[in-house]
Amino acid sequence: MEYPTWTGSEPCQSVGGDLWFPDDPFEAKTLNVVAAEVCQSCPSIEPCAEWGIAHEKHGVWGGLNPAQRIFIRARRGIHVDTPNHTAWIESIAGLRATGGAA
Repeated sequence: MEYPTWTGSEPCQSVGGDLWFPDDPFEAKTLNVVAAEVCQSCPSIEPCAEWGIAHEKHGVWGGLNPAQRIFIRARRGIHVDTPNHTAWIESIAGLRATGGAA
Protein backbone atom coordinates (compact mmCIF):
# COMPACT_ATOMS: atom_id res chain seq x y z
CA MET A 1 0.00 0.00 0.00
CA GLU A 2 1.28 3.42 -0.94
CA TYR A 3 1.52 6.19 1.64
CA PRO A 4 -1.57 8.45 1.38
CA THR A 5 -1.26 11.59 -0.72
CA TRP A 6 -2.29 14.60 1.31
CA THR A 7 -4.37 17.29 -0.39
CA GLY A 8 -3.23 20.12 1.87
CA SER A 9 -6.73 20.65 3.23
CA GLU A 10 -6.66 18.02 5.98
CA PRO A 11 -7.73 19.45 9.35
CA CYS A 12 -4.93 17.52 11.10
CA GLN A 13 -2.40 19.92 9.61
CA SER A 14 -3.47 22.66 12.00
CA VAL A 15 -3.48 20.45 15.10
CA GLY A 16 -0.40 19.46 17.12
CA GLY A 17 0.99 15.94 17.08
CA ASP A 18 0.12 15.32 20.73
CA LEU A 19 -3.53 14.97 19.73
CA TRP A 20 -2.73 12.17 17.28
CA PHE A 21 0.01 10.50 19.34
CA PRO A 22 -0.65 11.23 23.05
CA ASP A 23 2.20 10.43 25.44
CA ASP A 24 0.03 10.19 28.54
CA PRO A 25 -2.03 6.97 28.54
CA PHE A 26 -4.54 8.57 30.90
CA GLU A 27 -5.20 11.38 28.42
CA ALA A 28 -5.18 9.10 25.38
CA LYS A 29 -8.83 8.06 25.63
CA THR A 30 -10.07 11.65 25.68
CA LEU A 31 -7.60 12.81 23.04
CA ASN A 32 -8.50 9.88 20.76
CA VAL A 33 -12.15 10.97 20.83
CA VAL A 34 -11.23 14.57 19.99
CA ALA A 35 -8.88 13.43 17.20
CA ALA A 36 -11.56 11.18 15.71
CA GLU A 37 -13.97 14.13 15.67
CA VAL A 38 -11.41 16.22 13.76
CA CYS A 39 -11.01 13.37 11.27
CA GLN A 40 -14.72 13.29 10.44
CA SER A 41 -14.45 16.48 8.36
CA CYS A 42 -11.31 15.33 6.54
CA PRO A 43 -11.29 14.72 2.76
CA SER A 44 -8.58 12.07 3.26
CA ILE A 45 -10.22 10.08 6.07
CA GLU A 46 -10.52 6.83 4.09
CA PRO A 47 -6.95 6.52 2.75
CA CYS A 48 -5.61 7.68 6.10
CA ALA A 49 -7.65 5.03 7.94
CA GLU A 50 -6.55 2.32 5.50
CA TRP A 51 -2.91 3.35 5.95
CA GLY A 52 -3.31 3.20 9.72
CA ILE A 53 -4.95 -0.21 9.57
CA ALA A 54 -2.20 -1.60 7.36
CA HIS A 55 0.83 0.06 8.95
CA GLU A 56 0.37 1.85 12.28
CA LYS A 57 0.22 0.56 15.86
CA HIS A 58 0.03 3.98 17.55
CA GLY A 59 -1.98 7.15 17.20
CA VAL A 60 -5.24 8.04 15.51
CA TRP A 61 -5.40 7.40 11.77
CA GLY A 62 -8.49 8.24 9.74
CA GLY A 63 -10.55 8.57 12.89
CA LEU A 64 -9.55 5.11 14.17
CA ASN A 65 -7.73 4.63 17.46
CA PRO A 66 -5.30 1.74 18.06
CA ALA A 67 -7.95 -0.56 19.57
CA GLN A 68 -10.30 -0.03 16.65
CA ARG A 69 -7.52 -0.80 14.18
CA ILE A 70 -6.59 -3.98 16.09
CA PHE A 71 -10.18 -5.17 15.76
CA ILE A 72 -10.24 -4.43 12.00
CA ARG A 73 -6.84 -6.10 11.51
CA ALA A 74 -8.03 -9.23 13.28
CA ARG A 75 -11.02 -9.44 10.95
CA ARG A 76 -8.83 -8.85 7.88
CA GLY A 77 -5.91 -11.03 9.01
CA ILE A 78 -3.42 -8.14 8.98
CA HIS A 79 -0.27 -8.09 11.13
CA VAL A 80 1.69 -4.88 11.75
CA ASP A 81 5.34 -5.05 12.81
CA THR A 82 6.38 -1.43 13.35
CA PRO A 83 4.73 1.98 13.58
CA ASN A 84 5.47 4.51 10.87
CA HIS A 85 4.11 7.75 12.28
CA THR A 86 7.44 9.49 11.59
CA ALA A 87 6.65 9.45 7.87
CA TRP A 88 3.23 10.97 8.56
CA ILE A 89 4.72 13.75 10.68
CA GLU A 90 7.32 14.47 7.98
CA SER A 91 4.58 14.55 5.33
CA ILE A 92 2.51 17.07 7.29
CA ALA A 93 5.60 19.17 8.05
CA GLY A 94 6.37 19.24 4.32
CA LEU A 95 2.87 20.47 3.52
CA ARG A 96 3.17 23.21 6.12
CA ALA A 97 6.52 24.29 4.67
CA THR A 98 5.08 24.52 1.15
CA GLY A 99 1.86 26.21 2.21
CA GLY A 100 -0.23 23.08 1.64
CA ALA A 101 1.00 22.13 -1.82
CA ALA A 102 1.40 18.37 -2.11
